[in-house]
Amino acid sequence: MTDDHQNILVLDIFFEALNYETIEQKKAYEVAGLLGDIGGQMGLFIGASILTILEIIDYLYEVIRDKVFSYLQKRKKEQRKESDLDPWNTLRSAPYCPKCSPHTLPRHQAVGSIREFAC
Repeated sequence: MTDDHQNILVLDIFFEALNYETIEQKKAYEVAGLLGDIGGQMGLFIGASILTILEIIDYLYEVIRDKVFSYLQKRKKEQRKESDLDPWNTLRSAPYCPKCSPHTLPRHQAVGSIREFAC
């Protein structure tokens, strides 16, 4: 054999299967879909925040109303105490007769006798 026959190589190349795979890249969101999702989230959060703000305002209104109401009640009680200490006020509201019941109006019949009617 000569040197030319020893340098020959036989290479068989074949496909295992005649299928092929294509890899493509697509946009996950189109511009309209992206803007729609962002707008929906903003609407949700803005709506929630507006409701939260309104609830806080309602809570503050109720707290202030209760504080003012209790302050007015306290002030009214203090004025009653001051009027109870006023000697002229006690003379005006005292019954004419010490025998008369405190639950009846002055000069009104309590039991039904003429003596009590004259009080």
